[in-house]
Amino acid sequence: MRVASTAIYRHVRQPKYILMPMCPDKHQHWTTAWAKLVHLTEEDVRTQGIDIVLRDLEEFSTRDSDVGAEVNGSGPEAKRARRLLRECWEVGITLRPGPRLELQAIMDVGKDRGIGAPEDSFVLSLPCSQETFFQSLSDAFDRCCVMKDR
Repeated sequence: MRVASTAIYRHVRQPKYILMPMCPDKHQHWTTAWAKLVHLTEEDVRTQGIDIVLRDLEEFSTRDSDVGAEVNGSGPEAKRARRLLRECWEVGITLRPGPRLELQAIMDVGKDRGIGAPEDSFVLSLPCSQETFFQSLSDAFDRCCVMKDR
């Protein structure tokens, strides 16, 4: 069984967030994007972020990768979605045993690819408060900014 994960993006100049639901790819041994991007306001993430993320992670293993994803493909909608994500910082979120959440700041390395360094990750024990989650998520996004300057 694969580890449940998701990604949240924050626009670099506007108070907009995007959740990218993920699922296990049933043909390969990796995790892939699934269905439509979920657009969120800063208020959504500030007041409901932990609930939104935990619900998304809970649904991870039930999703069918054959559904596809808004960001995949070569059509105009997929290109528009990928262009929007390029204007954002990314934090990957993984559910770990404990239970705990690992928030990983992701550095863009081009061609819609990113990597994360161990020193740029945050671990939250569950349960945690909404305030703790939002602050840790904000700290992770701040690490994205720092990584760009390295």
